Formats: sequence, C-alpha cells, structure tokens
Amino acid sequence: MTVKGWIDKHLPNSLEGDTFVITGGNSGIGFELAKIVASLNGKLILACRDIKKGEAAKQELLKINPKANIAVLELDLADFSSINRFSRYIITHKIDIDYLFNNAGVYRLPYSLTKQGIETQIGTNYIGNLLLMNNLMDYLLKLPHQVKVTFVNSVTTYYYKFNQDHFFPTPKDKPIHTYANSKSMVTHLFYYLYKKYENTNVNFYLAHPGSTYTPLIAKGYKNHAIRLLGRKFMKIFFHLPNKACLVYAMVIRNIPNGSYIVPRGLLEMSGFPKLGKIKNKYLKDYQKTIDIGNEEISTRQ
Repeated sequence: MTVKGWIDKHLPNSLEGDTFVITGGNSGIGFELAKIVASLNGKLILACRDIKKGEAAKQELLKINPKANIAVLELDLADFSSINRFSRYIITHKIDIDYLFNNAGVYRLPYSLTKQGIETQIGTNYIGNLLLMNNLMDYLLKLPHQVKVTFVNSVTTYYYKFNQDHFFPTPKDKPIHTYANSKSMVTHLFYYLYKKYENTNVNFYLAHPGSTYTPLIAKGYKNHAIRLLGRKFMKIFFHLPNKACLVYAMVIRNIPNGSYIVPRGLLEMSGFPKLGKIKNKYLKDYQKTIDIGNEEISTRQ
C-alpha cells in the first residue's frame, strides 16, 4: 500500500469544518500532516517558533490547495512568555479547536538552557507542553464538541531508563539520554491528562512515529562524516515523514480515547500505523513527573 492509498482508504474525503492546530507544523512530520489537512480542506493553524519559516510553509501548502484556510501563529515552547501569549491569543480570539497536535520538539541538543533557565530539551519537550496544556485545558473543556489532543513519544524511551531522581540533567549527561527522558515525561503528561479528563469532551492520544528521517534527526549529530553516514543509514532503514505522519493521522479516525499509536513494522521502527500498548513500567510514578514540572513552572513564571 502507498501513503496515498492509506489516506484514501482510512481518512474522510473532506476535513472541512475541522480546525487543526499543529505545533512545529512548518517542517518534518508536522508539515507532512499539514499537507494532508490542507489537501482535505481542513482549517490549519501552524504554531511555529519562527514566523518566517511558518509563512514559507504556508505558501507551500497553498500550492497543494490554493483555497486552504491557513494561519501562522508564533509559539516557542522554550519560552514561557511565548507560550502564554499564544494561549491568550487562542482564548481571547475564541479559536475553535478540533485537533491539537503537540508535535514541536527538539532532539539531541548539546546542553543549554531555556530563557527560564531549564535545560532546553526538558524545557521544550516536556515543560513547554505542560504549561501549554495548563493554559488551554479550561478553554478546551468549554468547547461544545469533542477535542482530540495528541502528544509525541519516541522509541528512545524503550532503551534509556527514566530516573526521576535525576530529573534535570547536567552538562555531563548525554544529549540522547536527556532527549529520551524528556519523551518519558511527555508519556507521563499524556497519561496524566487522559486519566484526569477521561470522561470529558477532551480526548488524549500518544503517537510514536517510529524511526523517521527528518532534518531534526540529521542536525542531532555534530560530526560531519557521522551525519552523512547517518543520513544514508536512515534513508534505508527509517521511513520518511510523509509515512510517519500517518501515525498522527490515525487520530482523525474513530479510535478509543487514550490510544497509543505506533508503526506496525519490525521493532516499531517504521511502517503504517496500528494501535499499540504502553507497558505499565513506562507509566510508573507519572504524578510525580507532573508535580515536579508544575513546581518548576510556578517558581519560574
């Protein structure tokens, strides 16, 4: 089956009337999902750190569908003030949201700090999403229809043990381990929200897009030779963003609240999407992760 074949078989002929907010929707997997939404006449809000890149992405999407309804809003998950401005805009302008894809993130960055003094991978991938959801939940709960919120996990969480007693990394920690920890935290955030709001109009999903060849991955390696070798390896064994984004697109279908969506291939590295199962060990002490995150937010606001 081709990617187009999967879309034609599993998605509606039109998404007109539905509004999709995609964080980091100007590139990679988020942009590929945006292509699907634009082609099916869904309303798009690209929430991007770089407005110029967001506008460039919008122009590319308009080539697919010149009549597409697309807005670009600034959102930097590494900056509390940006998150708060974005949230206020959504609420004050009464933006109707049917789907929120918390796609934006950073990968394998050398040790650095956000504007609030939090390690950048933890601050962006976890704390930023936690603050965004804290800001938006009351608003989403008041919308007169179902809202679907999706978070993004990573295969790295399977191979690096998450230690809550070492929640915030030091410069000595390996960036890949820090990244895995940040995605374990996102898993906890998904599960916390799912359990807390299970019987409301807001549904939550966790998507693991598999091993995906994206610019984000390529930038994660400093050494030029390793980067070139890695690109060749990835193109052979990883799938491309246009296929990986189908894991996100599964949420558009009628699947159970709290679903975990993964690729169906070997070791969940690549392939068309299917429903998976999260092992209980990856959900252990999830409330502690939320409490630590909220404490950081309250002390650094």
